[in-house]
Amino acid sequence: MITEHNDLLPDDVIESLRRVNLFKGLPDDDLRALVEVLKGFKAGPGDRLFGEGDEDDKFFVLTAGAIEIVKAVPGGGEEKLAVRRAGDVFGEMALLNYASRSATARAVGECECLTLSRTDFEWLMGGDSLSFRLLKILSQALRARSALSGHPPGWMAPTSV
Repeated sequence: MITEHNDLLPDDVIESLRRVNLFKGLPDDDLRALVEVLKGFKAGPGDRLFGEGDEDDKFFVLTAGAIEIVKAVPGGGEEKLAVRRAGDVFGEMALLNYASRSATARAVGECECLTLSRTDFEWLMGGDSLSFRLLKILSQALRARSALSGHPPGWMAPTSV
C-alpha cells in the first residue's frame, strides 16, 4: 500500500539527494529549494506508482528499494524495460510533456521515493523561461524518436533485480 509521509527531515533529504547523480554538485541553496517542494512516500511489493496510459505529472527519486518499469506487449503480458534502484530517477518526462505515461512503474519490494510535481518543477525553473521551453522541445523530440523506435522514452536495457 502506498502511503505518503511528510516527516521528512531536510538534512536527511539533502543527504539523499547528494547521492543521486542528477543532483550531485548542486549548491546547498538549490537542494534546500528542492526539499521545500518534494513529497515523500513509501510503497510495498507490487504497488503501482503509475500505469501505462495514466495522465500524471510527477517525477520520482528512488531513495530506497527497487522499481521495475514494464510495458504491455501485444497479445498480453508485459516486457520488463528496466529496474531502477536507490539513487535513480524516473518519470522525468511527465514534468515536461502533457502526454500519458508510456510504461508502468511497480515496486519490486518495500521502497521509498521522493516526488516532484510539474507545478513545483515549473516554479523551480523560474516559470515559463527560455531554458524551460528548450527542455520541453528536447523532451518532445525524445518522445517522438522513442515512439519510432518502439521503446518508451528513457528506455534502457533490462537489468536484474
